[in-house]
This record gives sequence, C-alpha cells and structure tokens, in this order.
Amino acid sequence: MIDPTPRRLSHLIEGRLAPGNDDDRIEVIDRDDRLVASVPCATPAEVDDAIGVATRAQPTWATLPPEQRGRCLFALSDTLERRGPAWNETLAAGTDANPRVVGIGLENAVTRLRGFGGWCDKLGLFLGSTPSIGGPYACATRPRPAGPVAVVAPAEPAWLGLISLLAPPLCAGNAVVVLADETSAFEAAVLGATLQEATLPAGVLNIVTGVQPEDVARVIGEGDVYVLTALTPPAPRARVWRERATESGTRLHLQRITADDWTHNDTRLAPETIEPFIHSRTMWHPAEV
Repeated sequence: MIDPTPRRLSHLIEGRLAPGNDDDRIEVIDRDDRLVASVPCATPAEVDDAIGVATRAQPTWATLPPEQRGRCLFALSDTLERRGPAWNETLAAGTDANPRVVGIGLENAVTRLRGFGGWCDKLGLFLGSTPSIGGPYACATRPRPAGPVAVVAPAEPAWLGLISLLAPPLCAGNAVVVLADETSAFEAAVLGATLQEATLPAGVLNIVTGVQPEDVARVIGEGDVYVLTALTPPAPRARVWRERATESGTRLHLQRITADDWTHNDTRLAPETIEPFIHSRTMWHPAEV
C-alpha cells in the first residue's frame, strides 16, 4: 500500500536535502486526484548555488584515483538498490505507471550504475592511446575530466532515464548538476531523496527541480558548466541552446534515445557514452635511446 501522506520532496544540493520555496511547489496528483507529493521549483539563485557547489567539488572528484571513483559509484548503486524499492509505489502513482514496470526500471538503473562504476579505472584503455611519433620521444594520450556537467533530466523512463544520463559524466570524473523541469521534477526529486544518504563527496551530485526553460538557456550561455547533456529538445529550443553555446563555449551533447534504446546495455554502456565528458591530454617525454 502506498503511504496516504503526501511526500514533501526537496532539491539535493551538496549532499543535503534543500526544501526550496514553500510558496512555489509542483503538486503531483494520481489518477484518483489524490495528492501524492509536492516538488519545489528552483529559483535562478538555487540553480546558480547548485552549479557553484559542483564547481567547488570538481577538483576533489576529478583527482580521486579512478578505482576509488568506481567504488563510489558501486556504493551509489547499492544505496539505490537498498532504498529505491520503498519509492516504487509512490513513483508509480505519481507517473501513472505500473509498479512492476517501475520496479524493473529500478533494477535496470542499478545495473547501469554498476556498469559505469566498472568503467572508471578502464577509461584510459579505451579512450586513450600511445601514438607513434618520429623522434626520440614517448607519447601518450590520456582522458581527463572535462569539468562540471549539467544534465537535463528526461521525464521517462523513471529511474533508468536519469541514471543513464548522469552516470557517464560521473564516471569520467565530473561533478554533476541535474536540471529537472516540470515534466521531470517528480522523478528527479525521488532519485535525490533516494540517493541523499549515498557515500559521495559532498557536491559531486546535485539535483534541482522545477527549473524553468530560460534558466537552462542561461546556464548554457554563462559558461559555468563545461558540458550540458540532454535529450534533443524541440527545434526552437535546440536553436536557442546552440546559439548560447556558441557564445559561451559550453559543449552541448544532445541525444536521441528511443524507448527501446534505454535498456540496451551494448550501446548505453559503451565507452562512447563517456567520451563527450572528457578532454584528451597528450604528454610527451624524452625516450631513452
């Protein structure tokens, strides 16, 4: 049975739940017109605060040994597996979905997160190289984190959709800010409540909900994040985003993912999903003759 008491959800900023403005909240109603939950709408200041937190957390996360980042993602998946089932019925009621389908989505999300945890210490093997050059030098190219990443939350599928977008930049060593608009705010807030107790350095994963479209465009234009990743939006919005990215230098990573594609581990767990969130650094050293 679902708890009849409506859930009062919050933003997740710097590892803490931030309730937001009491006077500006999204009400989540089920098919029987019952209030399931309420979700805060982020102000521009709260969006900026989350980005600032991620920027400050970036050096800590980027310089962790890759195997330690992997252990953090494994711990994150364990938290999701342990605490997620308690939210399945609430999530199903708020999204008018079958609880069994939501539960399968949770299982897939846990598997997806563990898969990216396993990639953390192997990125150099697949995204690096040792090119041959003329002269007495050794040359190696290695992947490095790009910097703070903004993730525009997809509305569906619950659990798996958002995990599939935020896990690759985390795996690469980037701090993440999830920007969830009104269509995805409930799902994102539930994920934030679920992961709030996870063992991650503070500020590495931040989730703000009820973000207005103009704030997403502003984030791109101000250049405070290095990459923004999202599902490809409608053409007018995509055009605005590209114009702002051209002005600021923010890297846009827009994806078209069909309903069937979400569950395909051969494509959604491939190293190519991580590549947009790295810089390649080439190092030269004198070689012994």
